[in-house]
Parts: sequence; structure tokens; C-alpha cells
Amino acid sequence: MHSLLPSLEELELDTLPQVDSFPKGLFQSELNSPCIQDCIKLNFSHSIFGLDDDVESFPEDNLLLPSTLTSLAIRNLTNLKSLDSKGLQHLTSLCNLKIRQCPQLEFILEESLPSSIQHLEILDVKDLEYKGLLHLTSLRQLKIQSCSKPEPIPEELLPSSLEGLGIWNLKDLDYKRLQHLTSLRELTIGGCSKTESVPEEGLPSSLKYLKIENLENLKSLNYMGLQHLSSIRHLVISRCRKLESIPEEGLPSSLESLQIYFCPLLAEWCMRETEENWPKIAHIPYIIIA
Repeated sequence: MHSLLPSLEELELDTLPQVDSFPKGLFQSELNSPCIQDCIKLNFSHSIFGLDDDVESFPEDNLLLPSTLTSLAIRNLTNLKSLDSKGLQHLTSLCNLKIRQCPQLEFILEESLPSSIQHLEILDVKDLEYKGLLHLTSLRQLKIQSCSKPEPIPEELLPSSLEGLGIWNLKDLDYKRLQHLTSLRELTIGGCSKTESVPEEGLPSSLKYLKIENLENLKSLNYMGLQHLSSIRHLVISRCRKLESIPEEGLPSSLESLQIYFCPLLAEWCMRETEENWPKIAHIPYIIIA
């Protein structure tokens, strides 16, 4: 099949309510970042992927996406259960992948995703097995949100190449499983309801940025858990309403900024003008309490 626009690299379609299909051959170009939104009649999965809406897995040989594609979002395939070993492998230039609102997705099998992926987001997927992540040796940024599988993510399935990791709304989180991430620079943890304290060990010492948010049962910041973070520069604490104070021993001396948002008990503790409290954070050049 010959491409209609062989040199096309970028395509954006926005608010075209009457468009219901694409001409054959459009997606055989050098297209790398299509953006299609608010085209309410367009059967996206059928027109671009060659898939029906009730697809349960990606076929091996009839995807219409070009191998030059660099960004891909998979959304609202409500019956998709697995990404098999060959369905996306031909996308050898793929760097950014988002998987969102595929509630039946259970498996990302080993080698089902191209090893070229550098940024991966998995959002609103209920019971996902993570075996397909290990071979992603180029992966730098990983975000996982609202995946309700009761077991924590196995340590061996998080690639050591990770530099940024965001984890939200998981049922449980075992911090010790993060220790091998020696390249990790940025970590965001939110909505993990079982977390009551920053643990004594588990956070990688390579961290420069740590954000803790929406931990409804967090009551304490463990001094030993923070003090070994000798490279930490920025600490953000948001919406941890049960957190009452900073560790008695203080915070790491390497901190350059401390931001506290919507933590009423902690804010009250910090604002007390006493010799006991303020000196524990006074060494930090930039402080926001809101």
C-alpha cells in the first residue's frame, strides 16, 4: 500500500464532528506523533489500528501504524486483556507510550513492548502483571496509577535504568523493592493508603527530588529513612493530613527547597516560633508552607 502523504511527520485533528474514517494509506507515512481529539464519529481503534472496539489483544500483522511512530496512547479499549509478544514490536522508534482506562488489561508479556520506550505511563488498569517491563532497558520515566492488584510490584521487574518513577493509588508499596534503582533521581508517591511512615530503608540514595502526596494515613517521616538521601535537593509534601511533625533529628542538610501544601498539622508545627521546631528546617534556603 502506497502512502498518500509519504513525507508527513506530524498530524493534528481537532473537533471534526463529521469525520468517521481515514483514507487508506494515510498512516503508512513517516508519521511520528499523531494527535486526534474530539472527533466523535471516528472509530479510532478500527481506522488506525485495524481493530474492533471489543478487541482482546493486538494482532501480530495487521496494525496500520508506521514503524516511525515515536508516541502512542492506548485508551478506552474496554475489552483489551493482553499485549502479546508481537503486536507492537514493529514500532522500533517508539519512545513514549501511555496506556489508560483499559480495565481488563491483565498482561504485558515479556518482549511485548519495543525496547526503545523511554517514557511509559500505565493509568487506571486494575490487575496488571508487570512482566513486560524488565526488558525495557531504555526506560527512563515510569508512571503507574490506580492499579489495584494487591501484590506490590516485584523488585526484579523495575528496570534499573529508571531515572523518574511516579506511583499513585496502589494498594500496597514495598519500599525495599526500590533499592536497586541506583539511577533514580525523581520519585513521587501518592495515594498508597497503607503507608503510615517513610521506612528506615528502601529509598534509593541517588534521589534528588521526592514528592509525597495524598498519603491519608502517613503519620511520621522516619529520620533514618531520609537521612541517607545525601543527594536530595527538593522535598514536596502535599495533602498528608495526619502528618504532625518533622523528625526530631531534622531533615537532610542537602535540601535546597521544602514545600508543604494542605498538611494542616504539619504546617501548624512548622509555624510555631519556638526554639524546638524552626531550627530543624531553618537551614533550607527555600521554604513554602501553604
